[in-house]
Amino acid sequence: MRTNVIRGTAALAAILAAALLTGCQAPLQSQSSGLAASRSAYAAGQYPQSLQKARTIADLPTSPSRDREQAAYIAGLSAYRLRDLDTAQQYLQVAALSDSPSLSGDARATLGLVFAERGSYGLAADNLLTAAERMTGQNKANAYFYAGVAQQKHGRWPQGRTTLSLAKSASTDPAFRQRVDEQLKITGYTLQLGAFTVESNANTAAQRIAGKAAALHLGAPRVIPAVDPSGHTVYLAQVGQFSSWPTALMARDGLGLTNPIVVPLKSGQ
Repeated sequence: MRTNVIRGTAALAAILAAALLTGCQAPLQSQSSGLAASRSAYAAGQYPQSLQKARTIADLPTSPSRDREQAAYIAGLSAYRLRDLDTAQQYLQVAALSDSPSLSGDARATLGLVFAERGSYGLAADNLLTAAERMTGQNKANAYFYAGVAQQKHGRWPQGRTTLSLAKSASTDPAFRQRVDEQLKITGYTLQLGAFTVESNANTAAQRIAGKAAALHLGAPRVIPAVDPSGHTVYLAQVGQFSSWPTALMARDGLGLTNPIVVPLKSGQ
């Protein structure tokens, strides 16, 4: 019987959204009723309304430049929440050019979310690194951390190690620092075919793709025992070792399968 208790690490964008979005809203300097209304709509979770109100200001050439930048930021956030990544990227890039360090930093952090979700890990890392330079405290540490994760996924392992070390030094939170240490243990990625409560089922899944894996020079599939969060033993069917997330996805496509997920490999595995 197959189980979903182990699904690998969560998508980078989802983690970033939880960690950064709540702290990324730059203070609005204008008392414009339109800006106030768009921000109120966003705070209330009314993202279509906040997007509509904000883009009206951001797209108006006669709006003061700072108003346009702040409206573009709200429009970008709203579009991201609505999963409209094209529109989010469009407006966040405008806000990222602001001469306000806080607004620019917050916009670049959120822009990093967009690029990460699109699988553009190099651009995600670059924007998050720029954001980190303009942030302080735990927000700075968060931006460095996720920049390091994006660098790892991009296959830039030495840079990722350096960036993760910066994240650790920027935080005083013991739990966060431990999380950085765990991230530093990651050495690459593999394709996980499934997590099974019965070992024979895991072996069957591994054997089923052995021929295709050999043809693609991925090596023999393997079954690894693991412990799920509830303390039960499960058996992970995995294949391949990859230096970046995109190369793992390419191998998955080569196998002609859609169900395998990319999961990290850690030192000692």
